[in-house]
Amino acid sequence: MPKSLGGTGVGSNPEQLFAAGYAGCFLGAIQAVARNAGKDAKDATVNVKTHIGASDGMPGFALSVEIEVGGVKDEEIVKKAHEVSDRSLGYEVVMELMGWL
Repeated sequence: MPKSLGGTGVGSNPEQLFAAGYAGCFLGAIQAVARNAGKDAKDATVNVKTHIGASDGMPGFALSVEIEVGGVKDEEIVKKAHEVSDRSLGYEVVMELMGWL
């Protein structure tokens, strides 16, 4: 918990936890899609950077996600992984409902 809320300030913050969960889920989706296509994605890596904060002119807060995928040469594998990743789909639905897409 943050020091400002009476905690020690030690540990992961919500942005880090979200990034770790998203990266793990997306990596699993890449590997599953590659396996189903008969391709190899054993060297795949997913790095996610997030920022939670004020939104440009919108009420509430925004979530900014940067995804970097390495070790996969087939762009179609990455695109298909985005289509089947439950995290990607879930957040897209929320963004559509909020009028952000």
